[in-house]
Amino acid sequence: MGRHRTAVLGSPVRLGAPDGGTRYRRAERARNIPATWHRALLQIVVSASVVVCLHAEQGRPTFRAHVATVPIYATVRSDDGTLVSGLTREDFEIKDNGVPRDITVFSRLTVPITVALMLDMSGSQERGVEWMRDAGHAFVEALVPADRMRIGTFGAEIAISPRLTGDRRYLHRVLDEEVWPGGGTPLWSALDRAMTSLGAEDGRRVILALTDGFDSMGPSMSTTDSGFQSASGEKWSVGTVAAPYARVRRRSIQEGFLLYAVAHEVPWAPIRLGRRPDLASLSQDMRDLALESGGGYRVFGLAKDANAAMVEVAEELHAQYELGFSPAAFDGKEHKLALTVRHRGMTVQARKSYVATP
Repeated sequence: MGRHRTAVLGSPVRLGAPDGGTRYRRAERARNIPATWHRALLQIVVSASVVVCLHAEQGRPTFRAHVATVPIYATVRSDDGTLVSGLTREDFEIKDNGVPRDITVFSRLTVPITVALMLDMSGSQERGVEWMRDAGHAFVEALVPADRMRIGTFGAEIAISPRLTGDRRYLHRVLDEEVWPGGGTPLWSALDRAMTSLGAEDGRRVILALTDGFDSMGPSMSTTDSGFQSASGEKWSVGTVAAPYARVRRRSIQEGFLLYAVAHEVPWAPIRLGRRPDLASLSQDMRDLALESGGGYRVFGLAKDANAAMVEVAEELHAQYELGFSPAAFDGKEHKLALTVRHRGMTVQARKSYVATP
């Protein structure tokens, strides 16, 4: 269960670590990062509630949150797993509850990403702290200049940095100084809080979790929400608000979050944790959630392969196509989506559903 922390602004904070020792958290004072990459109105749909903005440097369309055009970010691979580039609007087909829809937005340019990287620091992952830290560093290095990311951890508590930034030096420092293991696994609550932390952002929002995908806390978690101040004065969000799987799934569908999970295949997990051997390293719930959102997951064998898995996720995100369509009606119901390409030997990974609300 998480603990409340408060302190005077700018003062050093000495925190009791879950193992009974003492750690210091260090970070810089939070800054508001202005959104400078919107510069031109590109399209307005009949409802007048949709805007498509032009990226100042790349000239790419992007979606604002909570709009009438349904955004779809698609990964296309050939049968051998190679990412496919160079497709056009005419190569894709969208079906909404089985009915074909016109593609009103299309781009194949590199789309910057906004990411919340969440590290599972629970007891079940205690042996994996080093690979998680190294994997996080690898992902930071794979970011492109327009990308932004914040880092969070979950275990004895859920803590998320307030700073959303592309500053690699800052992100590397957080990974080096702000993570330690211990506690249970409030996975769904952590994903829920990560979504909230990106809720006001426009464009493509990604939740990337380094975890085994098993939530050990459930509804018994206390519903507290607080914060603490790091040694350099930065206010971190800290809490243990219970959020079941159903809520996380609903938010991913309604708000269009892309979910990714990266996990380490642990030989001893089936015996020690009483899990099915084929799902010991990443739960079926987490796999299903990631795929339904249009994201994905990676399970690697050796710790040294963690970095490659993270770089692969970054490359996939930067190679995605950006599409959109306008629903025929806003009935407030969940609709099934099917995005396909008109070529053999290719598969598409994209969101499987959406809620038809303006």
